[in-house]
Amino acid sequence: MRTTKRALFAIVTLCALLWMPDVGQAQSTPVPPFTLKQVGANVWAAIDNPAAKGVAAANGGFVIGDDGVAVIDSFASANAARELKTEIQQRTKHPIKFVINTLSIAKTGARGC
Repeated sequence: MRTTKRALFAIVTLCALLWMPDVGQAQSTPVPPFTLKQVGANVWAAIDNPAAKGVAAANGGFVIGDDGVAVIDSFASANAARELKTEIQQRTKHPIKFVINTLSIAKTGARGC
């Protein structure tokens, strides 16, 4: 009985150590799929970041107009498109009125904003 308890305790402890995150290890910040650069008044370029885990797989951007936003190339990745939408919403309350996909990936299943 005593041996069984020790064995069970050892197994539970081992499992806890294997699944427990490193206490001293800093949480890594996820690398964004694109780098956002302002290239003009209310004009932004979203440049693919190949170092990111979930790459955008293209460049894109957006223009904030008087009453709406035009998105140019909404990426091949749905996650990158969602992040672009979040970036747009942080800069304006105007709705996205146009999505202009200029690349052939738009014809092969790319998801836009």
